[in-house]
Amino acid sequence: MLIPGGFAQEQQPRFNNQITINASKFIKGIFPGQEYEYEIGYRRVLNQKFCLRTAFSYYNQTTDDGYFEGGLRLGSDYTFRDFKNWKFYFGLDVLGNYISYRSSQRENYQVGILGFLGVTFKIGDHFSLSTEPGIYGIFNHYKDRDSFSEYNIEEYYTFGLGNIGQIILGFHF
Repeated sequence: MLIPGGFAQEQQPRFNNQITINASKFIKGIFPGQEYEYEIGYRRVLNQKFCLRTAFSYYNQTTDDGYFEGGLRLGSDYTFRDFKNWKFYFGLDVLGNYISYRSSQRENYQVGILGFLGVTFKIGDHFSLSTEPGIYGIFNHYKDRDSFSEYNIEEYYTFGLGNIGQIILGFHF
């Protein structure tokens, strides 16, 4: 682009939308799948530092002893370092999962938070690879509808490290 005075200024393209795919699901030989990974995500850039994000997961096995599992994650991230092809950010996600087992009438509801530190490597203008290891805290509500016990509901907390080795493929537009 020409600016007054005849000097050319090169401007980097800016894309405000990103679709992400959990590539770890396709490269299982490197790192095993983890409990709070989501398959498809969307990220919206609000400004150069702040983004909103969402992701979901879905699995349905229709056999008699199969199960249904669905999850949704909402959150934001903040870029603290953007250097050439590398971007470093941190963020916080709120997540919820539901699991229902068909043969045993068991249900599990999970609600929690995930704090993470992310690193993105840009591959050209439209693609990137990322990883986002983090720390999570999850509240679990487990109910066994087949049980005759009066204690068929169990509630407990889970804490741990998550998304270690997760690889995320991003498409920017």
